[in-house]
Amino acid sequence: MNPQLMWELVDKPRWAIRLVFFAVLAAGLSTGSNLQYLYLLVLAGISLTAPAGDPFWVLGLTRRDYNLQRRVEIAVSAALLVVITVLTTDLHWGFIVGYLVIAGIVLVRNPRIPRSDRSRKGDLLAGTSGRTDDGHFPVTIEGQLVMRPQVKGWAYIVSVAALVSLLYWIISALFNNHWASGYSFIPVIASVIVFIVYEDTLATSLREYVAFGGTRKTWAQLTMSINSVVPGLLVVLGVVVPGWNYLSALGAAYLVLLLAIISLGLTTRSSWTVTIPVIAVAAALEVYVAIGIAQGSFLLPVLAALGGYIVGALLLPSMARKTNIYSGGLARWFGMAPVSR
Repeated sequence: MNPQLMWELVDKPRWAIRLVFFAVLAAGLSTGSNLQYLYLLVLAGISLTAPAGDPFWVLGLTRRDYNLQRRVEIAVSAALLVVITVLTTDLHWGFIVGYLVIAGIVLVRNPRIPRSDRSRKGDLLAGTSGRTDDGHFPVTIEGQLVMRPQVKGWAYIVSVAALVSLLYWIISALFNNHWASGYSFIPVIASVIVFIVYEDTLATSLREYVAFGGTRKTWAQLTMSINSVVPGLLVVLGVVVPGWNYLSALGAAYLVLLLAIISLGLTTRSSWTVTIPVIAVAAALEVYVAIGIAQGSFLLPVLAALGGYIVGALLLPSMARKTNIYSGGLARWFGMAPVSR
């Protein structure tokens, strides 16, 4: 099977979450956690799970294609687990050999392509008018191609952030702060990975919206409005509620991170003169906000982040107008955009 097609079939959000789990495992093992065997058991099971089969059904690929993809993904995941285990723990070599034997058996198997109930339901819709549930969004190209994917993306971001925060709180409550401090970087890693995955949603939204007759200026205006809601609420809560300054700083950090991610997705040969300076300024503001948090200074970093986001909103129509939405640009280099033909 074509390596390019194999990469496009990789479930990026699933792998992003898997990498966060691997980071948690490495941190737990390196701090001497008593739960290391539980970590290993959970991560070992995750690393041996196969990719979803629905894309292979949709594209009409064969059982051989699916198993090739399955073996590559499982082998990479298992290799990561073994490397982390060897570098961070003194686990007896017999356990590692036993895991590799199990992984080898899983790799040798040749199962059929799995199929979910959702894809089977799609077969039943083939003879209908094609109309499906429009959800709670307007039945317009703005509602379905801009608002719906971006709002759902933010629902995913908020869910992951809440889950990571809950896990960190549980770790802090059950164990001493010194042990829990080894996990302080996990929310940062999770946020960056999830936002990079979210970039694919933004790029796809622009491409599909323009393909159906929408204007790039309208997309830019809606995108900056939608993506300012959650960070804006965090900033407001941090200002209104006494002692919640960190929440305001978190909202500001999300704003400039989002500005960098949007600009990254719009960076192509024809637009880099606008997007690269915006990315550089957003990165500098992110560092400034982080330094402000470390020093307990919030007002100026938050105001700077808000100002940077407003300037980015004014420049986004120009970035969207200059970018080649079918090239992929830097997003393609990260494997987050389809390749034009």
